Amino acid sequence: MRYLFLSVFLIFHVIIQAQVRKNLEASPIKNPPVIDGILSEEIWNNLNPATDFTLIWPETRHGNKIPVEFNTTAYVGYDHNAIYIGAILNHPNPDKMPKQFSQRDDIWNVNAETFFVTLNTYNDDLNFFGFQITSAGTVGDVYSSGPIGSDDFLYDTVFDAKVHYNSDSWSLEMVIPYSALRFPEKEVQLWGLNFGRKIQSLDETYVWSPVNANELKYHEYNGTLTGIENISPPIRLFFYPYVQSSINLQKGARSASSYTAGMDIKYGLSSSFTLDASLIPDFGQVAFDNVELNLGPFEQQFSENRAFFTEGATLFEIADGGMGGGSFFYSRRIGEKVSVGDDLLDDDEQIYNLDRTPQLLNTVKVTGTTSKNLSIGFLNAITNKVDAEIENLSSYERRRQTIQPLVNYNVLSLSQQLLNDYSSVSLLNTNKTGSDGLYGNNVAFVADLFDDNRDFNIKIKAFGSKTPKNNNDNGFRSGISLSELKGNFRYNISWWGVDKHYKQNELGYFNFIDHQSYAARISYQILNEYGFLRKYSNYLRFNDTRTFHSFDRKFWGLRFGNDFSTQNLMVFEADFAYKSITKNFDEPRVYNRFVLEPENFQVKLGVQSNKNKDFSYKIQWNNFAYFNEDYDENWSRNRINVSTLYRFSEQFSLSLKSNHLQVTDDVGFLQSINDDIYFGRRDIRTVENNIDFNYFFDSKKWINLKLRNYWSRAKYDHILFSLNENGERTPSDFSLLDFDPDTNFNIWNLDINFEWWFAPGSNLVLLYRNQLFSRDNTTELDYFGSLDNLFDQTTQHQFSLRINYLIDFNRLRKKKT
Repeated sequence: MRYLFLSVFLIFHVIIQAQVRKNLEASPIKNPPVIDGILSEEIWNNLNPATDFTLIWPETRHGNKIPVEFNTTAYVGYDHNAIYIGAILNHPNPDKMPKQFSQRDDIWNVNAETFFVTLNTYNDDLNFFGFQITSAGTVGDVYSSGPIGSDDFLYDTVFDAKVHYNSDSWSLEMVIPYSALRFPEKEVQLWGLNFGRKIQSLDETYVWSPVNANELKYHEYNGTLTGIENISPPIRLFFYPYVQSSINLQKGARSASSYTAGMDIKYGLSSSFTLDASLIPDFGQVAFDNVELNLGPFEQQFSENRAFFTEGATLFEIADGGMGGGSFFYSRRIGEKVSVGDDLLDDDEQIYNLDRTPQLLNTVKVTGTTSKNLSIGFLNAITNKVDAEIENLSSYERRRQTIQPLVNYNVLSLSQQLLNDYSSVSLLNTNKTGSDGLYGNNVAFVADLFDDNRDFNIKIKAFGSKTPKNNNDNGFRSGISLSELKGNFRYNISWWGVDKHYKQNELGYFNFIDHQSYAARISYQILNEYGFLRKYSNYLRFNDTRTFHSFDRKFWGLRFGNDFSTQNLMVFEADFAYKSITKNFDEPRVYNRFVLEPENFQVKLGVQSNKNKDFSYKIQWNNFAYFNEDYDENWSRNRINVSTLYRFSEQFSLSLKSNHLQVTDDVGFLQSINDDIYFGRRDIRTVENNIDFNYFFDSKKWINLKLRNYWSRAKYDHILFSLNENGERTPSDFSLLDFDPDTNFNIWNLDINFEWWFAPGSNLVLLYRNQLFSRDNTTELDYFGSLDNLFDQTTQHQFSLRINYLIDFNRLRKKKT
């Protein structure tokens, strides 16, 4: 493997890629404007125009230039306080132009036109700030820092923008204060620049500076903005104080209320680095997790809903994806609920009082990029200890016991651009240390390398772990992949493996041990439209999976996938896959034991209608058919997903999703007794329904209702199987089982919130929510019967009000002077 790496690496050499750029000179504005509708004529006259938009994707629907009926002119100007952007966007039929309202940052997957501008203030093709506004007036922003492709759409800053409708066009203005940017302290600035327009009715996006989407990323084709002189980076200091009040109501119980207050701080340490800190963090209004019935060997992974951990997180995700997947830094570990061990209590004791969620004491994050293109991210968080109050059932005496100590978490990410404009090497480290001295440490190295013409990519990853409380041996995993990036036909070959000692779950999420995989993939795609086809691509992938140490084959498989879209914007998919007999080493829950699973053939078919229509839908059907099962079993798996979206008006939309799963004769782990491992055979039925309702008063005020109901039933046959050493099963007496495995699982989550952005960066959120949950053995009930039983429970109602207010130090200082 070492010689393979050296041979491939020698392919690459260093020649800086030349780029075609457009130039635009900014004009100074003598009188700073105040947005209150449309900019004054004087201000418009001081903005310099940039015209002649070019198509970014797909490549050749109307040639390279924007259709004349959609002609767009963008303008730019500046003063000592801000950059000013204006644009006039022609439309052949303004009355029918889509203008659907949406929430902040929801500017791409919405039925509206979108204008965007990106500013690369260091002109390094690596970092950029993006600002967007839709034809309905919804604003969004994005920031990219570090390796190519790490765009952070959860980034939020403060800028102002307005739209106006004309007889044959719509127009817009943006005021981007310098406090929303990072730029060098120079007398003469040279910035990268691009403008773009998404035309929803054509499902196309056009840009000012030409982009070949088959070769480079969007921001690697920036134009150049000149003429900005004698501006100084302001003090970037923002305070985000908040107050929150909540009350819980439940029939037959006394109401409980709480009041909290705290503050987040964002401070520019320099023109390149930003410090984020959260004092007295409170995440009481974060969304519900999509909890499911988990019968597998691994914990369920949840998405992060806390803004502090999502904003600027891309620097910490460099080692994620591919090569076993998982999350090198899984921020949900910080403040996750504490598990209580069986050895905590004596026979005559019970837990009297326990809050299993540790209090988050403080969090600090530093991010930025140096002038030498070294991107740095650092995050540190501390959670308080968790104590349990334990009561003796006989004497009623109580004692307090610590079940988790005070814990410090930190993450460091370093990413250096080198060789050319596209390549980088990165080093990441995560550490979790408790006040009891126990710790877990992981390190990752990532090399993401491209040749000068960006024809090929080689990616190398290596990881190490040290977790003394779990394993005295250091763990290791690594991988390498080589990909061709251009042309109709492309290929990829890869290998990755992990030894039996590697542990990543102290502050990450990763499930594999003693595992390696070899894969090869060849794909074909049309680069231009062809007849009724707008886009078409397919791929054939082969993979062979084995154990890492003994090289025993786990399984091998093939997958043939097809995706295409038509001129009427319909999207179709058709995938076919085969998987051999599998040695499943995970399900037995014991190292180096496996259970045999039969070979299977998979079919996945999907269709999605034109998303621009008032009514749109998506249907996906997935079927697994198994062959040569033991004991006359009829193992099968069918899933169908249906989602619909109806836009009643530009202000009102309703989305419905329904997911149905039917599994027959599934075989899964039940329990271990000494060295004996027992499996059961079960039928699983799952139904999940989601409702998402949105009503917008305008682009700054809206009501959102989210409802999720998830039901799953696992019904077991009265037969038990003991696992043999060769992976086969032997029938056993079902009475050996010491519990009833039948499960009826039902959860209901309802969120209704009113949100109002009453000032730049400041909002008010009024939230009502309730949740119902049950888990029992009543498997004779179907979906509707289980739902009836769920509503027999007493509902807890929670109301909360939160106000977040932005204080800009620069505006505060101006008012005082």
